[in-house]
Amino acid sequence: MENKKKRLRKFDYKMYIQLLACFFRFSLQNKALTHRKLQEYFDKSKERISQMLKPLKQYGLIDVINIHAWEPEQPKEKYILNENGRNVALNLMKEWFSKHLHPIIENILNEENIRRYNFKERGVIADE
Repeated sequence: MENKKKRLRKFDYKMYIQLLACFFRFSLQNKALTHRKLQEYFDKSKERISQMLKPLKQYGLIDVINIHAWEPEQPKEKYILNENGRNVALNLMKEWFSKHLHPIIENILNEENIRRYNFKERGVIADE
């Protein structure tokens, strides 16, 4: 049971990184995201998207822009990452890259792997 809870938390962490990365990408283009766009992007139900957005709203990472649609009973909301959200997204992405990509790059470039794969003989790395 405990192991299952850990996996669920880990999945949620990945999902929130993806969500913040998605918001970050759109904020760089000065675009806001609608509920429908998020549903298409993440392939989740409307209720699930609302649950995903709740903590982002609660911690003040996204701003909600209300746009009155043609039908007054169905106002349209757009979400945009604010300055706090951008900082959090950048820090999370830096942390993820340093944890996952840095060891991979180090492993590729270490001397033992270079000798093992004979990169110099294949002409991939020029002789000094």
